[in-house]
Amino acid sequence: MDKVIQYWDNAAKSYSEFEATSQYSNFCREFIINYFTSVQNKIILDAGCGNGEHTHILSQKGAKVVGCDGSVEMLKLAKLKYPSYRFDHVNLLNHLPYKNNEFDIVQCNLVLMDIDPIDRDISEFYRVIKNNGTFFFSIVHPAFYNAIWERDERGVALSKKYQAT
Repeated sequence: MDKVIQYWDNAAKSYSEFEATSQYSNFCREFIINYFTSVQNKIILDAGCGNGEHTHILSQKGAKVVGCDGSVEMLKLAKLKYPSYRFDHVNLLNHLPYKNNEFDIVQCNLVLMDIDPIDRDISEFYRVIKNNGTFFFSIVHPAFYNAIWERDERGVALSKKYQAT
């Protein structure tokens, strides 16, 4: 995971610039806006919040949102753009620094495909979600976006390297 976080630290600025105009990112933004219609006064964890855009969208809908990410550079961009929101530096592979049953919703958009192993994350999300809470996640199948696989020394695919077009 450290390699993946390092990748996101290195790619933070270019990815955020790419995301601002990406057709797929526009689709994701619209989906979040339209899917989360009744979140006023809900407590939401935006796990893997990146540059904070979904934290912002959900906050604008009246939710109390905590954004967290493992990438220091992505969090810098989030805090710069949205200084009034809470953003925590959290490696999602570790124990989450949140209380049991703290959140109504855990929102994890386009993050889980970069996490391996995923078991602990799912257990931690379950721990911090209130009874009858919601775990919302989305992933992208690698066939659906143009990018190059980052591989480890054994050739195992770790994550996709985004390229601005």
